[in-house]
Amino acid sequence: MCAWIGVWIPSGRLAVRAGRGDLVAGFSAIIWAGLKDAVGQGGLSGAPLFDSTLRFVEAIRHSVPDHVSIVGCGGVFTSQEVRRVLSAGAAAVQLYTSFIYEGPGLPGRLARELSSGR
Repeated sequence: MCAWIGVWIPSGRLAVRAGRGDLVAGFSAIIWAGLKDAVGQGGLSGAPLFDSTLRFVEAIRHSVPDHVSIVGCGGVFTSQEVRRVLSAGAAAVQLYTSFIYEGPGLPGRLARELSSGR
């Protein structure tokens, strides 16, 4: 398990105990090996976060009660990725970087693909 998951799981449990009903599982990574020297300071977002998003959603899902809704966020660009995040335990998926790159037609396209089984 990644170190950051070990930090966020207790935070998620604490939020649930404090009465918060839903959690967003996602982030923009600020620690990334290999690229920082090439591009400088900043965060990593978009597609490179997808695998971490899946692990994060799965870890949170197994750590909080079933009634807690999880929103998966990070690196989701395709309807197949939406399905994978939902299968990992999310109740909903947030789009951000993909929305910026693909524009306002993205949610409708994903909805059509998901409802048609693509």
